[in-house]
Amino acid sequence: MPLPQPCSAAQCGSGLWPRRHWHQHRRILAAGMPLPRAEIMSAKRIVLYSTANCPHCKRAKAFLKREGIAFREMDVSRNPRARKALERLGARGVPTLMIGDARLDGFDEKRFWRLYHG
Repeated sequence: MPLPQPCSAAQCGSGLWPRRHWHQHRRILAAGMPLPRAEIMSAKRIVLYSTANCPHCKRAKAFLKREGIAFREMDVSRNPRARKALERLGARGVPTLMIGDARLDGFDEKRFWRLYHG
């Protein structure tokens, strides 16, 4: 079965490979094809502030891994720098996700996609 080609920016709107096209791109990445440079440059940086025992944090982390979205996890219960960074953001609990410059308190897939593609 031939692999599909990556979506163009016109097909995907923002060119960030939204969920409706992700199944094609997952197969491309699994075959070892490189990401187009525009896709790498346009991806937003994701930081997940979490704790080890938080069930909502585990759900957010599993979602990010399942969708193939690169992220950095900061455990605020073990890392004083992560705790201070979370305090500077004004967040009061976990999970807190920074999606580029936008903050998502708690976790909701629809809100995540809105901020990620917005």
